Amino acid sequence: MVTIPGQNPGSSAARVYHVAVNTRIILAPVLVLGLAASALTGCSSSGSASDPAPAQSAASTQALGPITKDPTVLDGTTVTVPVKRELVLDVPDDSDVTAWSAVIDDPASAEFVPGTADGSMTTNPGIHPLAETEGVDVAITDPEGRTVTFTLRITPGER
Repeated sequence: MVTIPGQNPGSSAARVYHVAVNTRIILAPVLVLGLAASALTGCSSSGSASDPAPAQSAASTQALGPITKDPTVLDGTTVTVPVKRELVLDVPDDSDVTAWSAVIDDPASAEFVPGTADGSMTTNPGIHPLAETEGVDVAITDPEGRTVTFTLRITPGER
């Protein structure tokens, strides 16, 4: 027990001082542990341990973007596109996107999607896969009448 100078060790003032000092000694570590636990709890997820992490969940459900190709370099090549993705033609900036056209030998395997320009937004032309195929011939014609021919191979899935 701590003795207060000028006070009787058995007095009520000495007992109050003793309780106050002991309370501070006990409460300080408890307070530090409580703050540390609160900080760690703020970092943990609210789900159970079996729930996937948010980054994993977002990555597994996020759709893949289109496959973009320059049509001027496609002549005579084979382009592989998964059935769940789009092939977008990266036409020149000064080209009229609405004037491009295409002929697909097997319309059941893919369809041409014309470009659009409505003043507020422009979309490039492209090809939308419909069914898997080992190869279908595609002929794309630009606004000047030049034709590029390539083989389109459509694979399963999205990768």
